[in-house]
Amino acid sequence: AWLLAASLFEYCRRSSATEHERSYAMLIALGGAVLYLTLPGIAEVSQFGQIDAALALYVLATVVVAFHYSFGQDDHNQQTTVVVLGLFAGLAFAAKYPALMFAVFPAALVIAVKEWRLPIDVKRISTRLAWFVVAVLVTAGPWLIKNAVLSGNPVYPLAGSVFGGRTLDKEKIEQWQKAHAIPAVKDAQGNEVRFSWNQVVASL
Repeated sequence: AWLLAASLFEYCRRSSATEHERSYAMLIALGGAVLYLTLPGIAEVSQFGQIDAALALYVLATVVVAFHYSFGQDDHNQQTTVVVLGLFAGLAFAAKYPALMFAVFPAALVIAVKEWRLPIDVKRISTRLAWFVVAVLVTAGPWLIKNAVLSGNPVYPLAGSVFGGRTLDKEKIEQWQKAHAIPAVKDAQGNEVRFSWNQVVASL
C-alpha cells in the first residue's frame, strides 16, 4: 500500500501544473493507499499468498515511469529513466510471467516510439533498448536463474515444450496446456465458436 502511495504521489506531483495543485499530491496518495487497504479483495489475495496485488503495483509503476519518460523530462535524464523503467518492468515480470505482455513489451515499445525521430539514430535507439534489457535482467534475472538451476527451465512451468523441465514429461506438459487453454465459447446450439489466431488472420 505504501509503495502504491509513493507511486501515486510521484505521478500526481509530476502531472500537476502549479504548486497549489502539487500540494494535494500527498493527500491523493494517502487517500489511494487507504482506499487500497480497505478493498476486501486485497485482504483476501494477501492471506492466500497470491501476488496479483504486487504485480499490479509493478505494472502501475512501469506505466508511471513510462508516462514520465514520454512526456515529462529533458533528454539529459532519459538514460536514468530508461534504467528505472526496466527495473520496474523486470520486477513485474519476476512477479508473474504475463507481465512480459503487460509491462516489458509495452515499455520497450514506448522507448522505441519515443526515440523514433528524424533523422533516425539507430545507435541511440539501440543503446536505450540495451540499457532497458539490462535493467529488466537485473530484477527478473535472479528469478529466471533460480528456475533454470532448480528445474532446468527459466520460466517453469511455462514453455515446457521448448525448455522442458526436470519434473515435466510429455503428459504433464499436455495436461498443463490443456488446463490453461483459452476456454471455448459456444453458441446456443452448443457449437464451439472460438476461432484460432490463424483463422482470425486468414479472415482479414
